[in-house]
Amino acid sequence: DSLDELDVEQQEFLDSLHQQLQLAVSEGIELEIQNCINQLKKSKKYAPLAGQFIPGLRLYYVEGLSLKDIAPRLGMSSWDQARRILNPGELLRLVRYRVVQKLLDISLEKAQNLGLSSTPPEPDYLTMVLEQIEAFADREVFQEASEELRAGKNRSMNSVYAAQLRLSLNNFIQA
Repeated sequence: DSLDELDVEQQEFLDSLHQQLQLAVSEGIELEIQNCINQLKKSKKYAPLAGQFIPGLRLYYVEGLSLKDIAPRLGMSSWDQARRILNPGELLRLVRYRVVQKLLDISLEKAQNLGLSSTPPEPDYLTMVLEQIEAFADREVFQEASEELRAGKNRSMNSVYAAQLRLSLNNFIQA
């Protein structure tokens, strides 16, 4: 009986973690897009192009264009300038960091509420939980997204991350 209860609790925890992951990815993307736009607006060099950030991401993630093809469409001087402004790899890295941090906070709070860890948690325990959360987030979301970015031409943007980013872009356009 207690084994069945443990299985049920584990499944409930995993279901909850998947829900939290989806929410964290959505929130992380929206926050980091806004942060990128704000950073561009503050930059003397790139402020005039800050308004091209959302259209640029749409061309990249919705239409599947390369940075080389995006640059002239948005009035940028080169693919290199498009890369510096849009920087999809850096956006992915920032979102991943934010998502892992959010899941870590949620997991540690849950563990403390259940009496499974001390307050504050031991460093070894913290490291182990962080590594497991990173592996989980990478497996579920970020590994595939990273592979898409490295694919170069004819990349398919079908990852969970790309799909959520497209939804977020629609929210920015409607806002």
